[in-house]
Amino acid sequence: MSFLVTSMAPALTEGISIKQSGRKYSAILQPGMRGIQPPASSKAMVSCSEAKVFVADTGVYGLGAYASEIIPEDGSILGYYEGERIDRATVGKRYYEVQDNEDIETKNWRKGRNARGVGTSGDYLFNPAPDCYIDGEDWDKANWARFMNHGPIESESNNVKVMFSREEATIWFVARRLIQVGEELLYSYGDDYFLPSFKDSKARPEQTDAEVEEVKFLTSAAATGFSDAQYLLGRAFHLGELGLLVDGPLAVRYYGDAGKQGDPAALRALGTLHERGLLGLPQSTEQAQSYFQAARAAKKKSLDDGDGTNQIG
Repeated sequence: MSFLVTSMAPALTEGISIKQSGRKYSAILQPGMRGIQPPASSKAMVSCSEAKVFVADTGVYGLGAYASEIIPEDGSILGYYEGERIDRATVGKRYYEVQDNEDIETKNWRKGRNARGVGTSGDYLFNPAPDCYIDGEDWDKANWARFMNHGPIESESNNVKVMFSREEATIWFVARRLIQVGEELLYSYGDDYFLPSFKDSKARPEQTDAEVEEVKFLTSAAATGFSDAQYLLGRAFHLGELGLLVDGPLAVRYYGDAGKQGDPAALRALGTLHERGLLGLPQSTEQAQSYFQAARAAKKKSLDDGDGTNQIG
């Protein structure tokens, strides 16, 4: 998950990533590369003993988090994503300004990290709420969750769900299925993780500052895989909401991303688009009914599970 950060940084956005995301993940490394082992006394390593995990070299893409005992699929929280909480302005100063122009506070922060061997890549940022970032790069402030790597959502290796609360600005993890001892803990970073951010041409000239901020937050969350955000962006591009121009392909893509995760509203929207032949989709009663049926099933499952939180991966 390693990205090169150039000295000519892009415009600061929610998610702070060259590719839109709530976090720039550093675990996608080239085969044969190794992660830096934090000190045993660091918070990230000590926290492993308090959870059901241990950290080890994957032998392929750096360090990873592994189950030290059987983890049931019972909704129990494996752990929260912890780290230093900072605002968007601080993220910009630390990770996206040319170092020659840094202020004294940022220079001292960088020196302090370098002295302890901690990186300054900006690769461990999660953006759970507007203007709130959790930076898990510093192993003395983060916990074991910083070590979890990517597992494609369609893969059996994907065994962890990421949950979030925008109101409380928290992110936590639960088991997607029964996890055996020694299994690496993996979750999906989202299908849109490597997609570029929206161009200014997608917005109306009269888009308000509040709408700009909302779109930035939703873009970040959708890129990370939050189905609620994917649905809301699909709706915005479908109906021209949040100061965005109507864009059929983008609306269908975001509805589709949310639908893949069983979002009932997105599935209903896709059914309606097929039923009426809108936004470039072919008119198909059969396809529409298939989406409507999937939406009803997803809604019933949500009610049966009593799950009102948001999840990705």
